[in-house]
Amino acid sequence: MKNLWSGTALFWFLLVATLGVLLRSHAAFGLEITYSNVLHAHSHAAFLGWVFTALAGLIIQAFLPTEADANKHKIQYLFILLANTGMFISFLVSGYSIPSILFSTLHMGISVWFATGVYRSIKASRLSQPFSLADKLITAAIFFLVIASAGPLLVPVLGNLPSGTALQKNAVHYYLHFQINGWFTCSVIALILKHFEHKGISFSSKAGNRFLLLLTSSILITVVSSFTFSDRTVLITILESTGSILQLAALLAGAGMIYSLRSKIRKTLSNIQLLMLGTSSFAFAAKGLIMLAVSFIPALAQHAYTNRFLVIAFLHLVLIGVISITIWALLDIHHMIKISPGIFLTFLSSFTVTEALIALRGTAYSTVLISSNTSDMLLIIFSFIMLTCIATLFIQKIRTHSIQINNHPILNMTKYETRTNH
Repeated sequence: MKNLWSGTALFWFLLVATLGVLLRSHAAFGLEITYSNVLHAHSHAAFLGWVFTALAGLIIQAFLPTEADANKHKIQYLFILLANTGMFISFLVSGYSIPSILFSTLHMGISVWFATGVYRSIKASRLSQPFSLADKLITAAIFFLVIASAGPLLVPVLGNLPSGTALQKNAVHYYLHFQINGWFTCSVIALILKHFEHKGISFSSKAGNRFLLLLTSSILITVVSSFTFSDRTVLITILESTGSILQLAALLAGAGMIYSLRSKIRKTLSNIQLLMLGTSSFAFAAKGLIMLAVSFIPALAQHAYTNRFLVIAFLHLVLIGVISITIWALLDIHHMIKISPGIFLTFLSSFTVTEALIALRGTAYSTVLISSNTSDMLLIIFSFIMLTCIATLFIQKIRTHSIQINNHPILNMTKYETRTNH
């Protein structure tokens, strides 16, 4: 079952990267595509196809290790695959329309069904034992997933109110905030900590609870940063700054926990896994510093929130630099894929170049340092290299899974019986 979840997730990541190259090529080559439709398909496949499917498979593997528990979620896998496929096709064909909204709503309902089912299974399996830090974090992740779902449900209601359009945007931003900073972030951290727990590494209860409080508090408070306000009051600035500071404090608290047990932790990870987790931690720190700078400097905030290129660069920093690279490390840890140093370093260097080019386009120096045409071509080239890295991993996954099936003892027994009967 774990190969089904992880293989499907990688396929969605491959589609996301393919559409990314297509979007980059649109301006350079004048491709006849409906840009907004492809963009919607790209973003929804990234969130709900790649990240959600990968996290679901990893959570089942780490938190519900028995076959009986894993089998409970087979039907949910099929519904999630149906919702993602329908959503992807409908967004490509007709953009935001009744079919795409229906499939998106279906996915949202299934995701809550899946997450609450996982929580019940975890709670039942622990019996009278207290929750570990990883259990508490995955519970927080599920909580954020559930409350995030309120955002899309409020969109049609808010549209009927005065200033409805602005409120609708805030509802979408609310959803994105608790998806990315809540559900995604808490899930990957919980999965990392669960790996350590499986290896017999336990953290101080006091330090763990402090980290949990700092992280969840920062997520709840920084939701104000995702809203669009006509007038940014002093209170909003204080909340944004406080949330950003708490986020960095959570990072330092987490780093202190890891450092205190570094010799034991080092033995549980390969060099490439350490490199990937170190890279995603660096990206998480960069994200926190950016949010802190934006919250303290109003002029910078105004420029950052309204500049399309800076918004894209920031989203990619979080979704690729923090979330996706951590998921790669976790898939490698659980033997769902095998990532070589060459593949990762090629992907990382290409990603770094694309981030720099996109961020540069959002500054006043974009045309001074490099022409728009050159920038577009470089973005296409390095995006294609990233696509090639993902395609290589997907092909390796398919080949490995095929070998495992062919070497299955039941299948081999069947082949043997067939030969002897002849």
